[in-house]
Order: sequence, then structure tokens, then C-alpha cells
Amino acid sequence: WSPGAPTVAQTVLGPDYQVMCHPGKPDKCAAVRRAFGSFRGCDAELCLEGLEGAAVPGCGSGARVGRAVIELAGGGELTLVNVHGTSGFTADDIACRVGQFEQIFVAGDDGAPLADGARNLVMGDLNTDPGRLAETDALATALVAAAFLVWALARLSNRTGILTWAGVALFFSAALMTKGPAPLLFPLAAMVALPVAERRWGELAALGATLGVSALPIAYWLYVNADTTSTTEVAGIVRLTTTEAGSAWIYLKLSSESLAKGVLQSMPAAAIAAIWIIRTKAWRRSSQPPMNHALFLYAVPVSIFILVWPYSEGRYAMPAIWPLAVMAGLWIASAWDRRGVATMLAAFLIAFIGIQSAQVVMAGRTDAQIAQRRAATALSDAFAELPPGKALLLTLQDYNRYAYIGRNAIWIEASDLDCPPPGPFLLAEDVSAHLPDPARWEQIERIEAAGTTLFRRIENEPGC
Repeated sequence: WSPGAPTVAQTVLGPDYQVMCHPGKPDKCAAVRRAFGSFRGCDAELCLEGLEGAAVPGCGSGARVGRAVIELAGGGELTLVNVHGTSGFTADDIACRVGQFEQIFVAGDDGAPLADGARNLVMGDLNTDPGRLAETDALATALVAAAFLVWALARLSNRTGILTWAGVALFFSAALMTKGPAPLLFPLAAMVALPVAERRWGELAALGATLGVSALPIAYWLYVNADTTSTTEVAGIVRLTTTEAGSAWIYLKLSSESLAKGVLQSMPAAAIAAIWIIRTKAWRRSSQPPMNHALFLYAVPVSIFILVWPYSEGRYAMPAIWPLAVMAGLWIASAWDRRGVATMLAAFLIAFIGIQSAQVVMAGRTDAQIAQRRAATALSDAFAELPPGKALLLTLQDYNRYAYIGRNAIWIEASDLDCPPPGPFLLAEDVSAHLPDPARWEQIERIEAAGTTLFRRIENEPGC
């Protein structure tokens, strides 16, 4: 959007609605149908900063909460409060949401709450449970694969020209906007190594220029949003944030996936690497076509690197899936008659992938997804019959699972139980260690599927 253009709200709703937006936030707007009423103090179709509101200090620029009075066509008025709460799970994010809801119900910029009318409607994207379950790995995988295939097909036909690099730039720039630079590492491993090995410096220079062009859209986005986007947010968006660990050994222990899981995660790449070494003996003596080298470079090195990358998650290896499948198929076809070690390794890999795929097709999801759903359902059932009240979580921070308890919840440390905290229910991960004080808590239910126990705080127990 740019000044002078219709807002998204106007485009979607059409001329029958009057639109008013938040101060400093032209992307956050409310609208009222003219047959129902009109905004007081706004005579135009669009009042860009017409809503009353102000930013919470330290929570970015512009007002995330805006207020207006609607004069009803049938007489009377309605006070409208439009909200787009800060998203995120950090302490700062939570503090910003608290401040924004205090503007609504406790005190606004002039000392009075924004919802101060005789009749109030509070609406919007409240973000009280701001979990984002959608991931973009599949789209990024397709985009970087398309860029690689444009390059590979042009290279095979010896027609690497400006149209080739324009196509690569198009797909690379879309991948950067989708998931940052991480997926680009897969094709770049091949697209850099082959020209270097063949001393094709012109091709390497063209690739460098293409990467520069590819970075222009995300660079422009960062420039436009520089005032409202923190360095930490940018690092998270482009997947450059690292885990907090004082040493490499501590990191391996604290990694989002344990070392053992990481080895299993990288097993297909490791198996392909073993096959490659057995089949080709050495890089320089290999008679494999250059594109076979390219497939190997695309799939294996970055997959192994992801094992120890500080921000690694299993799905980040998704771009390697299709070249691994192609390589395995090629090797099975060419080596089957020899019945050698390479063939057995490849057959084992295919069988492993086949069994996993069949299980997913039959069950509709993986074992981990089934366990996650079972735990979420058990938690939902356990809390369904309880009266309303905040839940305290002495558990691992698994947002997707605990969203299903269906109530306000906060994570606490064991030390927080020294005094009765402000919540009637406690969900504890490990009841053998850090048991809640039995004088203050009573066990309600053991939730086996989630590995937790639900407690209720005994009322009227003295604090500390």
C-alpha cells in the first residue's frame, strides 16, 4: 500500500463502507457499513488516522489499539475499539499485549479506558494466543528447486545466458522473501562448486550478480520496515537466530533436536554420502556426469551441516528430499545387477523411506504427529470439565500442545511455587521432581498421553 491508493479494507469491502485506520498504522483499519452508521468526526470515505489511540511505549510505532464512536443510523451510538495485539511469546511481547489491553479496559492516553461508552464493541486480531502453526518450508523447497532446475537445464544445453540468470533470480528472490537465506544454501552448494572446479569464472561472476539482484526485494522490505522491525525480529525471519549456549557441548545438549535425533534426521543424507564414496572412489577419478555431482552437492553437504546449525529444525532439510530421491533411483537402476554394497545401502534407504511414507499415507500423519494430537486431546479433555481459571505450566514450552487447554496459561519455574501463584490450576511435567507443596496443591488427574499431572490449588492456604 502507498498513500493515495485505496486501503485493503476499501478494496475488499467496496463503497458501501466507511473506513477509518489507526494512527501510524495504515494497515490496521476498521469499517462500518453506511446503512448501519457512520464514524463520528469522519465525513470522507477514508479517514486514514481517524481512530483515537497511541502506541504503548517500547512496543513499536503507531497505535495497535484504536477507538471510534459510531453514530447509528437508527439513533444512538456505539463505541468501537479495534485491536491488533502484539504477537510473540517473549516477555516483552507479553508486556506489550498487557499494555494494549490496559488501554482498552483500564486507562487510555487521556487516563480513561478506550472502551468507555454506554455500549462497546471490542474486536480485531486480539493475539491472545499468538501461535503460528503454518510453515513455509514446502514453498521455499519448490522455489529453490525451480531455480536450480533453470540453471541445470541451461547448463546441460550450454545456453547459460541472461534469461537463465533472470529465471534463477526470480525464484531465488521469492525464496528469500518466503524463508530467508537458509534454503538457498542447498542449490548454491552445487552452483558454486561446479564452476569453481571447472574454472568457469564468468559463470561464477554471473551467479554472484544474480544473488545481488535476488536480494533486492528483501533488502527493500527491510528498508521500508526498518523503523518498525527490530534486529531480533529480522534475525528470526531470516533464520539467523541462534540458541543461547555457552559452549558447543552445551549447545549439543540444548539443541532443539538432540544429537541422536539429529543423526537419525540426517541418515538419508549420510546413506547417500556413503553410497557416493563407495561408487566413485574419489572426486577426481569419478566418471559421474557433472549433474550427478550437482545432485550430490545439492543434497548432502547442507543436510549434514544442518545437524549442528544452532537454529536447526528437522524440516529445514526439506530441500534435500527430491535430489536424494533422484540419486537413489539412479543408483538403484545402475547398480542392481552387481548386487554390491552400494546397492544394498540404497535398497535399505529406499525401504526406509517407503515404510515411512506408507505409514504416513495409512495413518494420515507421522508417529510424532499422532502423539502430539493424542496429548493435545488428553489435555483438552482434562480441562474441559474444570471451572474457568488460569493454568500454570511447569512443563516444557510446547505452544502447539498447550494451546488446547483452552484457557489463559503462563509458564513458571519450580521456584515460583514457593508462594501460591495467581492461578487455580497447575500442570506439571515431572511429578517425581519439584513436586508442588502438597499443603497447597491437590492432584486432580494424571494425563498419561501428555506425560503431565493436573493439580488444583487449595484455597485459603497461607502464602509466604
